[in-house]
Amino acid sequence: MLKKLIIPIFEGINPELLFKWIDAGHLPNFKRLYSDGYLNVIKGCHIPYEPSGLVTAFSGLSDYNHGILAYFKVHNSDYMPKLWNSNELKDKFFWNKSEFDKFRFCIINVFGTDPAYKINGYMISYAMRKSLHYSYPPSLLYDLSKENIFCIQDTTIMYSPTISKHAFFENVLRVEELRHKTFQNLFDHDLDIYIVNYTLIERVSHFCYSELSEKGDLSEKILFQAYKHCDNYLQDILKKVESGKANMLLFSEIGFDSHDTFVSVNDYLASQGLLKYDLNSGTIDYKNSIAFESVQGSNGININRKSVYSQGIVSDKEYLEIVNYVINALKQMPNPYNNNPMFRDIVPGQQIYKGEQIPDIILEPYDWKYLFFGDVYWGNFIHRNCQTGWHRRESVVGLAGDNISNIRKSESHQLTDILPTIYQMLKVNPNNSFISKGLYNE
Repeated sequence: MLKKLIIPIFEGINPELLFKWIDAGHLPNFKRLYSDGYLNVIKGCHIPYEPSGLVTAFSGLSDYNHGILAYFKVHNSDYMPKLWNSNELKDKFFWNKSEFDKFRFCIINVFGTDPAYKINGYMISYAMRKSLHYSYPPSLLYDLSKENIFCIQDTTIMYSPTISKHAFFENVLRVEELRHKTFQNLFDHDLDIYIVNYTLIERVSHFCYSELSEKGDLSEKILFQAYKHCDNYLQDILKKVESGKANMLLFSEIGFDSHDTFVSVNDYLASQGLLKYDLNSGTIDYKNSIAFESVQGSNGININRKSVYSQGIVSDKEYLEIVNYVINALKQMPNPYNNNPMFRDIVPGQQIYKGEQIPDIILEPYDWKYLFFGDVYWGNFIHRNCQTGWHRRESVVGLAGDNISNIRKSESHQLTDILPTIYQMLKVNPNNSFISKGLYNE
């Protein structure tokens, strides 16, 4: 009989911190995974961000091929960020493939599942909008509530500089605890594959990372406490593995590290006559702007094309010429906080990515401690200038359960290894070939 497969995602793990705290004895369950199972570094997407990473992991496609970079679409005719809809992403995820028709799923808090839709099993979506209807079956949350089990969305708790960081942490932790209890309850149901996205580490890393460099007892640091709580969640999961009921594939699609400040590329574009601000509102005057920053997570610049935007001024005929002109202007941009360049590389978006929702120009940071502010609307909403940590490309992957001795332990792992590993663990033959190998030797 095939064992259940648990796939916990611990977003935002910094491998250096994790292994440092494992060695110091602070994370006994991650240490157990490292010594008795498998735990190693995994490399994420070119632009490390949750949407691109999770689509890569669960589609088997590289970010260059699937072209999903951010929570929001990159090009919106009215310039307002619009969320990806699950109906636009269903075909990317393996649980909707014919090979998995007979498997029953429990999917909790994964990007690309909102609005929730019919699957063989249960789904609690990752909703970035206010809603009381984010599960399948629609009655799932109500049925769970009758057992005193509640699962609420991350977006019910947003950081604000008007509250303390400890209060923010406690609120985010409460959401994570409810999520873990939901998984614990549903594990006893007749299901085969559990995917649970834990966001505690990632969410507090954004606003509390700088605490690690401040004086004080490590045990009082918010980020350290977040790792400790996730170590406890892992303990519960490993108990299920050790009971013989399940195997486990753990990963994080993004890493994390410290961050100094965000830089407004829009301000530089304005200084070069490529963007104009409305003098009264301070917002972008699009009808007089050639280029502007794209949405957070896409690390790019959009050209204000007539064929795309309601107030576009650049014709398709002059588009390529304008792209090259803007790239040459950006190459001269200095980091306003030091004497370094702002960018390591600047290339046309379609040169490296496929898809319609790609910035016209992709920016590669010279120094990852100085990143680009991105679209002003969302950046201001989440208080981006209060953040002291940001995503990095490297995080971790781990395995526990059967066949541990047959893992490709010495090789460098990629996010594109995740899906072929799932096929290996469930003994499913793929209908199509993968661009990467699974973590197990064939």
